[in-house]
Amino acid sequence: MHLKSVLPFFLAAAEAWTPQSRAIAEANGEKITERWLPNDDKIRGVNLGSQFIIERWMAEESWKNMGCSAYNDEWACVKGIGQEKANAAFKKHWETWITEDDIKQIASIGLNAVRIPVGYWMYEDIIQKGEYWPRGGIWHLDRIVGWCKKHGIYAVIGLHSAPGISSPNEQFTGHSIPNPGFYTADNYERAFKFLEWMTKRIHTNGNYTTVGMLEVLNEPVRAGKWKAEADDMIKNYYPGAYKRIQAMEGYLKVPKADRLHIQYMGKSWGAGDPRQYLPDDDLIFFDAHRYLSFDNRIAGNKKAYIETACKDDMGQHVFVGEWSLSVNSTLKNTDEFKIEGQETWYKAYWAAQAESFEKGDGWFFWSWKCDGELGKKDWRWCYQAAVAAGVIPKDAGKAKSLSPCASLYFPLLSYINAMADRYVTIHESPNGPGDSRPTAVQIIKDEGLEGKLSDLVVFITGCSAGIGVETAKALHLTGATLYLTARDLEKAKSALGDLAQGERVHLLELDLESLESVRSCAAKFLSESPKLNILICNAGVMCTPEGRTKEGFETQFGTNHLAHFLLFQLLKPALAKGATSDHASRVVMLSSLAHRFGEVDFDNVNMEGCYDPNKAYSQSKTANLWTANEIERRYASEGIHAWSVQPGGVLTDLGKHLSEEQKSGLAVDPYLKTIWKLPDQGAATSVWAAVAQALEGQGGKYLEDCQIVGKWDPSSPLYARGHGEHACDTEKAARLWDKSLEWVGL
Repeated sequence: MHLKSVLPFFLAAAEAWTPQSRAIAEANGEKITERWLPNDDKIRGVNLGSQFIIERWMAEESWKNMGCSAYNDEWACVKGIGQEKANAAFKKHWETWITEDDIKQIASIGLNAVRIPVGYWMYEDIIQKGEYWPRGGIWHLDRIVGWCKKHGIYAVIGLHSAPGISSPNEQFTGHSIPNPGFYTADNYERAFKFLEWMTKRIHTNGNYTTVGMLEVLNEPVRAGKWKAEADDMIKNYYPGAYKRIQAMEGYLKVPKADRLHIQYMGKSWGAGDPRQYLPDDDLIFFDAHRYLSFDNRIAGNKKAYIETACKDDMGQHVFVGEWSLSVNSTLKNTDEFKIEGQETWYKAYWAAQAESFEKGDGWFFWSWKCDGELGKKDWRWCYQAAVAAGVIPKDAGKAKSLSPCASLYFPLLSYINAMADRYVTIHESPNGPGDSRPTAVQIIKDEGLEGKLSDLVVFITGCSAGIGVETAKALHLTGATLYLTARDLEKAKSALGDLAQGERVHLLELDLESLESVRSCAAKFLSESPKLNILICNAGVMCTPEGRTKEGFETQFGTNHLAHFLLFQLLKPALAKGATSDHASRVVMLSSLAHRFGEVDFDNVNMEGCYDPNKAYSQSKTANLWTANEIERRYASEGIHAWSVQPGGVLTDLGKHLSEEQKSGLAVDPYLKTIWKLPDQGAATSVWAAVAQALEGQGGKYLEDCQIVGKWDPSSPLYARGHGEHACDTEKAARLWDKSLEWVGL
């Protein structure tokens, strides 16, 4: 269930929804919502907060009417007023807080999804003696998801409170206590039973047809004070939850296309890396909660809030499960931020956040409704009230058209887009090496980055000749610290000239024909720099005679692909550490037009007995492209984005192993004479990939001639721009990733 197909068909005909429609993960890796929402590819939803776990700060009036005003949370209220009286009070709340009219209104204002927080006690068989929870909630959940089915609304069910309590001092757990007791094997087992029970209900109860995702735990403890608990959760509870849900679906004989997405809090939550013990499975998805009101790094003014919102990028395979229109509590009642008379600004604030979250897979606002003073006087947490106030439009899909990001606070964006258009135009009429096509240095100047990136660290392979040298020269102008690698450091020093002596320039020895050399180089770098912002995998060999690397791999595959693959794996923690809200980390993988002519032969990657230097080169360049795609798919949510680059035909000695016939053919071709580039022009696309603001939110793309290009048309000229058909094969890319981990010994 790729949330990349999360919603197609119900917008057209909700009553036609079939069980097969639940699957959001398609083998072809299409966008998350394309299977379920044919007319929309983003989740736009609201949380049904305080329906099944009441947070009194947002439902004070209801809480009082239930007879719970003397108590702080559900546990205390049930214990205080008694089980029978509590059951009746909660039943009335469940019947009136969210009604079918709410779901109808949600569907009518451009929203297509709801997120439903529940507690483990909804499965009453696992409630233990001495636990105080209301009974009977499951019938009301059945009813709500039935309305979602009726009105074409996708639903996520999230476990917000686990046995023993999973988060300290939080009303959303139903029992606000200082020391969470969830993190034990016994309580994990109770949670697993809840997940199995809910999985079975989703697949066997017809009301749940539009429920496509199950979140295994909302906002657990963070590492730090609770590091031992967080580590144990990631090691034991997270993979255990995955296995138990999958096992139940296997027992029920649920086909892969109809299985649930299984969701975890993403790495940005701060509990650790949720992927650490999980398999690589498209059915796994991640949740980010982005409350700007809790971000103390934001300056206390409107411009800073808008700018931060516009820069946010949560990555792919992630949606923002919670956000609001609130600002820091010290600011919310000031003249600048109080809601009276500020509707126009808050509308822009909503649009900026929603647009940014739609760079990824979408969002769920917290929350749909509030009551009491909050509901009447402050709509910053209450979507329904904000729509009524005219702050949020009656069409949730209008965020981009209302967003200030493109003009109000980013006047440079129009210039950036104009430069991108200029690059497209100028490459339409090439006139040979040294013509008007941009150089790497020109890219830096066009981006306005001279001296502006002094806090960044850049790592570039292959800096002893050609476009690697030109890439380094250009990025040096930004003020960044450079780590440049070469097999022959003396050759690199000669090629780099005075640049090699710069105080911000560090040369590292790296022989890509040796994985041991890769490990040594990475260790040397990590001993000097804890973070990395830009990794450019530039080095490579082309059409070499048959040979083997030190580990026995075919020379081109081992050098061009496996060495860079291992390098990325070793530097990944530094890239994750370097990623910030202002600067996501970037990985640039140099591919080639030649990738079109050969895929990876998994059965004979060394081409034993059938070596062809051209096919071997094509295989290695396909591997580079697939690696970039997989990095984006796997790590965008951690702030690491990747692109594959086709630099074009460049006059360097890379082609020294070509046959004389090939060289003479290239020399006399009249068309090729117009598209050849000098090395500084050949480095332009690499540098553009590394720094261009136009690429924000555009990771995983194939770049050529300083532009994003699509699939190559076989009926067009051989040298026309575009990637091969197999470039988008996510199944083979994932297979290559897994095999490469094995080949490099990880």
